[in-house]
Amino acid sequence: MDVLGKDFTGVLTSDRAKAYDHKALKNWLKQKCIAHLLRNLSDLEQKQQRGALRFAREVKSVLRAALKLKQQVGNLEKVVYAKRAKALECKLDKLLSKDRNFSNEANRKMAASLAKQRPHLLRFLYHEGVDATNNQAERDLRPAVLARKTGRCNKTETGAETHAVLASIIETLRKRGRNPIQDLTALLLAKQPALNPFSSS
Repeated sequence: MDVLGKDFTGVLTSDRAKAYDHKALKNWLKQKCIAHLLRNLSDLEQKQQRGALRFAREVKSVLRAALKLKQQVGNLEKVVYAKRAKALECKLDKLLSKDRNFSNEANRKMAASLAKQRPHLLRFLYHEGVDATNNQAERDLRPAVLARKTGRCNKTETGAETHAVLASIIETLRKRGRNPIQDLTALLLAKQPALNPFSSS
């Protein structure tokens, strides 16, 4: 919240870490990372046998169908797209229903966990530009993580904070199609403090 602000109106895509379910974020629109969910379900599936395998496989099937549907959003009529999305919603609701009896405890716990986050599982189907995963965010963070590990820049609190700020600025400039070296050099050399390297111009 300190980074995005209390008035954030976008969709927050994240894994299932409990911090993202804090009461302060209760009214935020969220999307739980489908890639993380699929891995969680695959781990669950590997631990099951016979009929207990079915639950993880069925939920994975719905999530994968949702990913495939999103890829077709520009090729399907809106009515058709909405109908297929609704069908997937219904399947997922049935799989995670509180009235469903699970004989397998691991499956029951997973179903209960997903049921709590149910509003945030398929939101990507309805929001243009919202990714179903946070893979891009993790890729964006990787260079900073490697630099932290190899450069020892987190040896002090000041170094850690400086590294975090610079990494954020540089990545933001890159995403806006700017040249970080040129813009930061111009900022440091500018006589007018009003120079803003983050402007779109």
